[in-house]
Amino acid sequence: SEWLKSVPPTNFSTHTIYVLVALLASLDTDSPLLLDSSFVKGTTAALEGSWQTDPIRCAIALQWSLCMVRLLKNAASGSELRAQEEKIQALVTGAIRGRVFAFLNLNVLEFRHKQLEDEVWNAVDDYEEKEKEKAESNKSDIDPIFQEYIMLQLQRTISGVSSIMLPVLRKIQREEEDAVFATSRGRADASKPRHDIVQLFDLVATICHGRAEAGLEFWVGQDGRMTRFLLWAVDVREAGHQKSLLNMLASMATGAECA
Repeated sequence: SEWLKSVPPTNFSTHTIYVLVALLASLDTDSPLLLDSSFVKGTTAALEGSWQTDPIRCAIALQWSLCMVRLLKNAASGSELRAQEEKIQALVTGAIRGRVFAFLNLNVLEFRHKQLEDEVWNAVDDYEEKEKEKAESNKSDIDPIFQEYIMLQLQRTISGVSSIMLPVLRKIQREEEDAVFATSRGRADASKPRHDIVQLFDLVATICHGRAEAGLEFWVGQDGRMTRFLLWAVDVREAGHQKSLLNMLASMATGAECA
C-alpha cells in the first residue's frame, strides 16, 4: 500500500490498477495478518492519512471496512463494538464522499466502457472503417484474463458494501434527497446536492452489463429472498436516483436466472 499511497493522479496507469486490485483481493481473504493487531492498527491509520491520489485510498478503505466488520464479529463486544462500528461507518462514509464509486467505474473499469462502446458500434450496419480503427485503438493494455478478474473482484467488493453497509447507504440517500428538496425550494441553507447513490447504481450497472448472472447476488440473498439492497433501491424517490436505478436493473437482468 505504500507504493499506492505515493502514486500521483498524473501517474495513474495500468500498473496502478493491477496493484490496487491485487491488494483489494488480498483484503478479501482471511489472512493471518488480520490477527496481528499492529497490522490492523497500522493499516487503519494509513487509510486515515493523506494519499497522493485520494480515490485510491477510498477504494482500499471500502474493502478494509468489510475486513473490519468480519474481525469485529469475533473480537469485540459491548461498548468496544459500538465504538468500532462508528469508526467503520465513518471510514465508509468518507470513502463514498471521496467519490469512490465514480473512481472505480470510470477509472478502474475504463476498459469495460471502451468494450461497451465497441459493442454499440459493432451493432451498427454501416459500421465505417474509421470506427473499426477507433475500436482497435480502444483495446486495453490490461490482459483480458485479468480484466475478468477485476470485474469479479469489484463485484465481490460492491456486493459486500451493498449488503453490510446498507445503513450508511440509506443515510447518504436521505441526505441527498433532502439536499435536492431544499435546493428546489430555494433555501439559503441548502447544501449542494451530491450524486453518490447515482454513482453506486451506475457502478453496479457497469459490473453486471453483458455478464450473465453477474447480477444474481444483487437480486437474491443467501436466504433465497430478494436482497435488502434491492428492496431499498427500488424505493428511492429522487428523479436522478430512479433513472440510474432503471439502468442498473436492466443491466442486472442479464442471464436466464437474473431475467
